[in-house]
Amino acid sequence: MAFKLEMTPQITFDCLNGLMSYVEHEKKNTSRIAIGGLLSEGACFQNDESFGKDGYALKINLLGMENLCRLLNLYYPMLQQLEKTGLASDVLNDRLNSKNLKDKLNKTQFVFDEPSKTILGVVSESYVGYSNQDFLNDVFSCLEGNEQKSKLTNHCDFEFSTSYTINTHLNLRFQRKSKHGEIRGRGGIADDVSYLGLQISNSMAGGKALTMAYFVHRMLCANGLILPVSGSNARLIHAGHRENFNNRLMQKMNDVIGSFKSVKNIIEQLGDIEFNSEKIHKNIELDKIFSMIPNKDLKKIGTEKLSVRFTNSLKQFEKEERERRKNIQLISDIPYLIGGEHSDIVFKSNYRDNATMFDFINIFTEEAKKYEPAERIQIEKNAGDLADFIAKNKKDFA
Repeated sequence: MAFKLEMTPQITFDCLNGLMSYVEHEKKNTSRIAIGGLLSEGACFQNDESFGKDGYALKINLLGMENLCRLLNLYYPMLQQLEKTGLASDVLNDRLNSKNLKDKLNKTQFVFDEPSKTILGVVSESYVGYSNQDFLNDVFSCLEGNEQKSKLTNHCDFEFSTSYTINTHLNLRFQRKSKHGEIRGRGGIADDVSYLGLQISNSMAGGKALTMAYFVHRMLCANGLILPVSGSNARLIHAGHRENFNNRLMQKMNDVIGSFKSVKNIIEQLGDIEFNSEKIHKNIELDKIFSMIPNKDLKKIGTEKLSVRFTNSLKQFEKEERERRKNIQLISDIPYLIGGEHSDIVFKSNYRDNATMFDFINIFTEEAKKYEPAERIQIEKNAGDLADFIAKNKKDFA
């Protein structure tokens, strides 16, 4: 029987006050406890639903279990496929009592939520904790602190944007307004306005660094896009005295904000490149296109919807050419498989006759809005990586 897991909290924050209150309570409620100490007191996994001993038991959520399985060198999907009642607990207990893992387990701790007694993750005893509340305060110190006002570029241009917490992982977003292009077609010309911003992420249950990315919020359709920050500016290690850490954080943010022009250029370049399924097929790995949406095989879905007439028309070609033509058609059909009303306005409207690569990217980001935060952020990141690749190789798509 599969091990019973607790729900992983995924929360969306549209206002800063709600987030501030949440991270304050999160810091108070999150604790760490030594695994080795619990094992020495006889703790073990029980009934495929908890870990503990008489009078003390901890539940565990998906991310906590995945962390633990990596520590124990177990393949999590296999564990969840075990059918015999109690077998999952037996396998976990066998690994917890392995002589080869004893030293490692004695130096490892569970991160858990005290009110619900739920394990959220696994960290080493030397892991330097950095709460999301401290993280949020430090970011605000960089953006608004009196002493830093003269040091951080364009600090006053930023405002809070919708942010997310997944388990203990906080994706914090700030944005500022920037017009980057126009929409043109038979319907005339209209402004296409986006907010360019910054996403900074922190985790309290593993992960020794803050990560940074550019964030683009397109006002036309409220879609989000996460673009990668290149080089060493993408990460900041949790280390050093608080004051020195804040100075390094401020410098990283300043460097990233200072390079916003490159993000604006990427968006404008995508808006200048015509959507062309044949060039996408030629220059991008198909798996990246068809697997943009987690747990959704766009190639399989599209193949099932191909018309009999089109399928029959392929029979005149050799196998390799049949597959090429089929994949080009499947790429062309993606706007009709996913997305929504705003994608339809571009790809199904007589008023737009010039779909661009930016429009193609926005099919995925519009689809992302249908998903919970974890999947949504992953889709936005996948779309951002694709956008970055197309912009950097624009000559191949022009």
